[in-house]
Formats: sequence, C-alpha cells, structure tokens
Amino acid sequence: MKSWLRQPVVHFVFGGILLFAAHFLWGEPPENGDAEREEILVSPEVQAHFEARAGQENQNDVDRMVQLWVREEALLREARRLRLDAQDPIVDRRLVQLMRFALQSEVDAPDPTTEELEAYLSEHHSRYRTEATVSFEQVFFADDREGASGALAQLSSDEPPQGGRPFLHGDRFMRLNRTQVSARFGEEFSGALFKAEPGSWQGPSMSAYGVHLWKLVEHRAERLAPLESIRDRVLRDWRESENERRLELRIDALVNSYPQASHSSVE
Repeated sequence: MKSWLRQPVVHFVFGGILLFAAHFLWGEPPENGDAEREEILVSPEVQAHFEARAGQENQNDVDRMVQLWVREEALLREARRLRLDAQDPIVDRRLVQLMRFALQSEVDAPDPTTEELEAYLSEHHSRYRTEATVSFEQVFFADDREGASGALAQLSSDEPPQGGRPFLHGDRFMRLNRTQVSARFGEEFSGALFKAEPGSWQGPSMSAYGVHLWKLVEHRAERLAPLESIRDRVLRDWRESENERRLELRIDALVNSYPQASHSSVE
C-alpha cells in the first residue's frame, strides 16, 4: 500500500466519502439536500491575494490558484450542505483548537517587572539550578596499579606523579558534571571525585581504561543561577505560564457565559 494512503488527511477524506455515500444509500436525505446552490464568486480580495502570491508576471499561476480555490470552495460548500461536518470528532477537535488559538491572541501578557521574574524564579527554582561540577587532573598508568601506588607514595610536592602514560582524552578536565564524569570514567571514579577535597593527588582509581592517579582542582556545588544570567529563559517560561493562565481564565469566563445544566443523582 502506498504511503500516502496511510496519512490521517487521506483517512479523513475517505471517511467523508463513505459518509457521503451512506447518506444516499442508507440514510435520510440531508436537511438542505435540495437547497439551491449559490454562485461561487471570486471576490477582489481573493483575486488580489493570489496575484500577490504568484507575482504580477505569471497570470497562468493566478488562474490556476483561483481555479483550485473555486474547486475547494465547491467541495467545502457541498460538504456543509450534506452536513458531513456534523458530529464529526475530527472536525470538532479542530474547531476547539482553532477557538483556543483565537482566544490566545486576546491574552498576550505584558512584559513582567524584575520583581515578578524574581518571584517566578524563586517559585520554580528547581528548573534553574546548575549542576555540581568538578575540575581535575589525572595521570594514567594503564594496568600498572603497583606503579601508580609507588608514584603516589613518592610525591613530595604539587608536581604530577611520574611514570604515567599518554591518555586518549587528555590530562585536565574542566567543570564536568557527575553524569559526564561517569560516562567517561565510570561510577566508582566519579563517586570518589565528588567526595574529595581539592588540593592533593589521590588514587589509584579504576576506570574503563585502567588505573589513574588524580587531583581535584575545583568542586562547584549545585546552585541557583542568578536571574541576570538566565533572564531570557526565565522570561520565556514566565510568559508561556502567564499566557496559559490567562487563557484558562478566558475559557472559564466563556464556559460561565453558557447556562449550566443542573445534575441530580437518580435514586
């Protein structure tokens, strides 16, 4: 089966065709089935719209687009005349979506004050916390655990341990979070790093590559980012949240404008 036959729009069209056939074969005639069809007029606005799209030089494109519009208008009118849109859940959902879009255009929130953004940041602080990170150096000893232990025991200064081997990923790592360290060196190595105090060489520790001696240079704790550094992100999130709140209030007002049926329990 061709892929286009599996598209939702094609299913909708086929469903409409079947419903159209059912009206004539088994169903009652539609209420307006015998109503006189009105002339389809191409208004100056429609003509101007297609001329703008095609450009002034290509009148053939304008004629083709107008003909396509007339065909679609005829199909749309016939579908409505036969009430194919009545009680169709797909059409209903689309109309609800369009109504929400229309209401959204009425609820665009004004720019917030800095105090409002600070309050929003405080209320949703978990979204904006920066992860703890570590910066460290390492010396790689491949599978030579004894050599690593001996090199560590001989240290008398801040100089790196001697006897190490070249390491594929380098010797210095800056501001990696725990997930990044674990992905490169494993959970055991990462756990030791994040528990250590900066300043001294430690180990040996095992990774997937072999044995390492390492020194923690910096440990930055998890913290809440200041508003100045993430203002655009907080503003975007605040506006989305505020517009959604205003939209829900607008929908509530719309619902309340309709008479509400009372519900009583049946004994």
